[in-house]
Amino acid sequence: MPLSIPRYRPLCARLSRLGGFVREWPRKPTSETSTTAPTWDEEASSISQNDAGSPLRRPFNSSLAEFGFCFAVCGSQALAEYLLTGAGQIFDSVADDFHSSTTSMAWASCIHSVIVASATLPFARAADIHGGYPVFIFGMIWILVWTIVAGICKNTVIFAFCRANHGFALAAIQPASLAMIGAIYKAGKRRNIVLGIFGACAPFGFFAGVASGTLSANFHHWPWYFWTAALLSFLVIIATILTTPQACRDPLPCEIGMDWWGSFTIFSGLLLITYSLSTGSDYDHAYFSWQTLVPLGIGFILLCISVYIELKVASSPLLPKRFFSNPSTIPFILACLFFYGAFGIFLFYATFYLQTVASIPPLTLLTYFTPLGIVGILISLIAGLIMHLTPLTHLLLFSGLAWILTPLLFVFVTRGGGGTTYWALIFPAMVCAALGLDLTFTISTVFLTSSQPLEFQGVAGAVCSSLVNLAIAFSLSFAHVLFSQLRERGVSEEGSYRAVFWLATASAGVGFVVCVGWVRIPRAAGQVGMGKVEAEVGEGDEAADGGFESGEQIKEIGI
Repeated sequence: MPLSIPRYRPLCARLSRLGGFVREWPRKPTSETSTTAPTWDEEASSISQNDAGSPLRRPFNSSLAEFGFCFAVCGSQALAEYLLTGAGQIFDSVADDFHSSTTSMAWASCIHSVIVASATLPFARAADIHGGYPVFIFGMIWILVWTIVAGICKNTVIFAFCRANHGFALAAIQPASLAMIGAIYKAGKRRNIVLGIFGACAPFGFFAGVASGTLSANFHHWPWYFWTAALLSFLVIIATILTTPQACRDPLPCEIGMDWWGSFTIFSGLLLITYSLSTGSDYDHAYFSWQTLVPLGIGFILLCISVYIELKVASSPLLPKRFFSNPSTIPFILACLFFYGAFGIFLFYATFYLQTVASIPPLTLLTYFTPLGIVGILISLIAGLIMHLTPLTHLLLFSGLAWILTPLLFVFVTRGGGGTTYWALIFPAMVCAALGLDLTFTISTVFLTSSQPLEFQGVAGAVCSSLVNLAIAFSLSFAHVLFSQLRERGVSEEGSYRAVFWLATASAGVGFVVCVGWVRIPRAAGQVGMGKVEAEVGEGDEAADGGFESGEQIKEIGI
């Protein structure tokens, strides 16, 4: 049962019976009866067989059940983006109501992402041990509670604590949702489509967050931004309980354990470093004060200890060495960190720039961000349909160019430009942001989950989530350092914003160089060996053993 408190057992029993009815909603007759196969692909289900020779069983006995399951996991992705992007729109209203400083709000903006980044891997390990379903339910209930509390808090400290708990919940939800998808769908076209829908919910959640935050701030009712998230959380919880297949509910045959020491050192180290960089400008000697240097130094020491623990001590490290067996995995992760870092700077500082320097009204600002949401949804859906036909490296390089153009165009945005500035600079910047973000995220989910075995699906989901949030947390911290130092040295506000956008452009440029030099990903197609990437040279059958050379024809990637 997802809830074990005795007083809720009758309610859970009724929901489970109703869920059984939904899962058995009529659909096309099928002869598959085996219960031993954990994953499914409709195209292959009629010919694939398990070890006993029996055909694979579809986990969903009704189209309605599959729709409800996809709504639950994709709704959680939209909720994650909603709580990340819309918060920037309400920060001014929150600061006015709480009479708080800019530095306090900078910490509140960073803590959400750093908690997600530092707690995702431990929750991914929990999903690998216990299955994605219980971890997912826990995260959704936790976020339901703290979005309600965030709407009624009355000071900055409680508000920042609520934002931290939002990150804590999303750290559980995001790897668990991808683990649930990986437990149901085999690598192939259907899985790519589901992951494309999953990725499309990111721009949808992005735009919904911006719209809700803007409207809430415009009418001076910012608590409704969080209460809307609470309503979505409740709907996702109900859909999850009613429609999740048994394949996701059963514990996985997993022999690995939790790496507690690694989890503690990584979590504490990242938190201390981000805190020192975000709040350093609030002290007398700024970033040279002991209040900044002490937590910064302790944070770096803890991260060094975590590396030693993961490499030498832990019997079950959070990131096993086998996870990096594909030679493109490490450079791909580095490139994504620089790409997402550019996005984090662009997202928050473009909003602040348009509000403060360009003096754009809230409702007009909402229309400025509309292309990002619409184009992002279309790009994610199209990517899910073509990724089994096109090498992912080509799509990644295309997204890299879009990443570079996004902040670069904002460097030349000036106050008072009017409609000419919007159509010449802001609109194409929003389109490029959608191309970069949604192509990169969809590629990362397909590549990292499809190239890993079933027991590493939680880790793959954790890495996909951690890349976004870790990059945003640190990029915002460095951007805050740059912006505050330039302002103290007498640089104009507009000039300081331009310097921050140049920083984002440089970050995206580094990511693009890494992709060109070291990332080689094949197209995401059918089913191959568990956790393998097969490469064929001409018509030969031997797999490449040292990376993908230029003469090789990459055929398939999958589970």
